[in-house]
This record gives sequence, structure tokens and C-alpha cells, in this order.
Amino acid sequence: MHRPSFTILIVGITLIFSSHKALSQATRLLAKADSLTQAEAFEEAIQFLEDFIQDYPNRKMDQARAYFLISYNYMQLGQYDLAERSNNQSFRIRTTLGSDEVGENYMRTGSLLLLKGDYEGAFDNLFKARELPTDDPQIYALINGYIASAFTELGNQEKALEHYRESLEILEIELGEDHPDVATSYYNIGKVHLAGGQTENAKENLQKALQLELAHHNRKHQLGNIYNAQGILTFQSEEKEGALKLHQKALEAFYKAYVEKHRETARIQINITRVHISLGNQAKKKKQI
Repeated sequence: MHRPSFTILIVGITLIFSSHKALSQATRLLAKADSLTQAEAFEEAIQFLEDFIQDYPNRKMDQARAYFLISYNYMQLGQYDLAERSNNQSFRIRTTLGSDEVGENYMRTGSLLLLKGDYEGAFDNLFKARELPTDDPQIYALINGYIASAFTELGNQEKALEHYRESLEILEIELGEDHPDVATSYYNIGKVHLAGGQTENAKENLQKALQLELAHHNRKHQLGNIYNAQGILTFQSEEKEGALKLHQKALEAFYKAYVEKHRETARIQINITRVHISLGNQAKKKKQI
């Protein structure tokens, strides 16, 4: 009479072990995909995650996470429609399962609408994301960062700085002063000061962002952003040659970050052209004198 119970127990242990093994493997693969993203191997990360979705058709929560990560990689590549589609797939799975992680999807929708210039839609989604519960302080900080970006685009410097500083404080306390998002926050705060004409504050925050990036992260796309902002700041200070060097460093960084042509490289080339025109006008004036 005891043998069937023993057999059932063995089968039960085997199933539990297999489940934990699958969970561990899936977790490791998602962590690898995240590391590819952090290394700016965006296209490789997308392919890796798509393979993961095919290989684990029954792990719905993990699939939702994979689609969410895919959307981020597409967003970094400037392919916003594909980013939106992947985020929507993640949202549908999480909604069906009743997951409270849908706040991340509202955040992603808000960030994509922000990039498309739909600020009203961005605010709607970002504030909805902030109202939903989350155990991840990084997500809450990121939501605040995106809200700040929307206020920046609308020219509300005071509100932008308020939300960026709140985001920065959360990140430094919860994740440490060396976290990549801390460097990004300093860059964003520097950009707000740059737009508002506060030269010294802009210079200070951009320098902090650069120091953190070079010391701990070395993300090429973020270095490109920082060098470009410093180039604009230097150009405004009438240091044309210095501005040109910084914009060229930004362009080199973006070429390393993105395999194909990207909107950021085009933006930097416009800035370089502007500096060249300014230098040409200076040379023409000198000849006339």
C-alpha cells in the first residue's frame, strides 16, 4: 500500500525539481539578454529574446518580460513602431495574468509617446504608471525621469528639475551612487540647465555624468549624449574649436553604439555642420580685417 504513495512522492519531487531547473534556466537567459542590452548589443539582444520566446512558449510571465525588454532595445534603435508592438504584446500577457507589472508597460508607452512628441498622451500613461503599485524603486524613479523629460519638452524647467531630482534621490539611495541611471540623471539635469541658460549648473552636472560614465559604465550612446551636450555648451561659450572636438567625440561614440544609421548620428552631424559654418564665418571676417 505504501509503494504507490512513494512513487507519487518521487514523481512530485521530480516535477518540482524540473520546474525549479526551468525557472533557473529562464532567469539566467533573461539576465543574459539584459547584459546584452547593457552592452548596447541591441540587435543581438532582440534576437536572443525572440529565440527565448520561441523556446519557452508556456512561461507566460517570462515571455511578457522578454517582450518588454525587446521593446526597450527597439526604442534604443529608434524603431518606435516595433517597440510599441512589443510593449503591447507584453501588456496583453500581463493583463490576462492579472500582473501588477503592467505599470512598466504604461511607462514604456509614455516614453514612446514622449519621443513622438505626444506630450498629453505621455503624461496620461506616465502618471497612470506612477499610480500603480511597484516593488521596484528603479521603475518608480524612471517614471519620474520620463515625466521630467515631458516637462522639459514643454519648457517647464521648474517641474522638470523637481521630478529629475526626485528620481536621482531615489536612485542614489536605493541603487547606489555608481548606478548607470544615476549618471543618466545627472546628464538629464545638466540638459535642463543647459536649455535654461544656467551655464555653470549645466557644466557641473554634465561633468558629473561624464565622470560616472567613464569610471563605471562606458555606455557609448550615453557618452555620445554627454559629449554632444558639452559641445553645445562649449559652442555657446564661443569656444568653437572645443565644441567641434566634443561633437566629433559624440559622433564617434554613436557610431560605436549603433550599427546602422540612427537619428542621433544625424543630430550630431547637424551640430558639427553648424560649428563648421561658424568657424568659416570667423575665418571670412578675419580675412576682411
